[in-house]
Amino acid sequence: MTSLSRSSRSWRATRRALLGGAVLAALGLASAGALAQTATLKFGTFIPPKADEIERGIAPWLDELEKESGGALKFQRFFGGTIERSLLKQHEQLQNGLQDATIIPVPYVFSLFPDFTVFALPYLVESAKEGSILSWRMHQRGLLRGMDTLHVVGTYLNDPLVLHFRNPIKSLDDVKGAKIRITSPEGVGVIKLFHGAVVGMPISEVAQSLSTGVLDGTMNSWGSLRAFRIESLIKGDVDEPLGAISFIVAINKKVYDGLPAKAKQALEKLGGEKLALRMGAVFDAQAASVKAAARKDPNRTIIGFSGAERDKRLETFKPLYDEWLKSTPEGASKMAALQKLLADIRAGR
Repeated sequence: MTSLSRSSRSWRATRRALLGGAVLAALGLASAGALAQTATLKFGTFIPPKADEIERGIAPWLDELEKESGGALKFQRFFGGTIERSLLKQHEQLQNGLQDATIIPVPYVFSLFPDFTVFALPYLVESAKEGSILSWRMHQRGLLRGMDTLHVVGTYLNDPLVLHFRNPIKSLDDVKGAKIRITSPEGVGVIKLFHGAVVGMPISEVAQSLSTGVLDGTMNSWGSLRAFRIESLIKGDVDEPLGAISFIVAINKKVYDGLPAKAKQALEKLGGEKLALRMGAVFDAQAASVKAAARKDPNRTIIGFSGAERDKRLETFKPLYDEWLKSTPEGASKMAALQKLLADIRAGR
């Protein structure tokens, strides 16, 4: 074999090695590029994973976001307080980066989002659906302060709060002096107007407190009775819409700014009013289910008002509205805008 042929074969082998390395390098770069375009976010919340709010609302929504983004967005899911159990600290842990996205229960941080107190007023909203749409449209119009520190993906309300008691209720006289758990400053006003005793407490402690007699009752939505294992402890209810709890679905602003374009497009498409409608439907369906079960219980008493009696009750709560208007900057104009938006929603617009 000549030195020329050996040299030729050596060159061909070297060339194949170089080409192979180039291909592998190209594939590696392509793979790295694909990875660089996938953002993985830690989504944390205190809400139990088996609650309808998660199982039928947030979890499938996250699935749809991942699919819609074409792989640009992935979520690590930390439900049930895996990252942070305290309702008071969901916003704090979002801002300090322990969780990239979360659900903020607004009544626990009203000082940061003061205008949301309007949704806690009694007899304002009649369902989770209309309340959720209303909160989003208020945000869209810049009528809710405090939102500029977050990237807000959506807002929603649960089904209206009503009064639930460990003993049967025959009339409002039975509420007088009862120890009742509340969630907001407006809740304090409602209970005082009912002549009850106000108790502040996280919802995670309500079941235990009812079973031991620390509480006589709680101001909660129908759906939350099941989500937080309170349902079996209740024997009496005052079924009137006494305000609602508002929630903000948010992403850390710096995290959002660094997301790929496709991830942002997916959030834009499936967030906002679409998310409000989704979550409103989840809460209203669960409320209907829990309420139907309660009405079938022969040992359960449920009272409510209608007609003139309801108008009289609304007049009783007028001081709460007056206080909100007085304490809220541009309160009158915001309330007028809210009432117009609410009329549009109820008219199907």
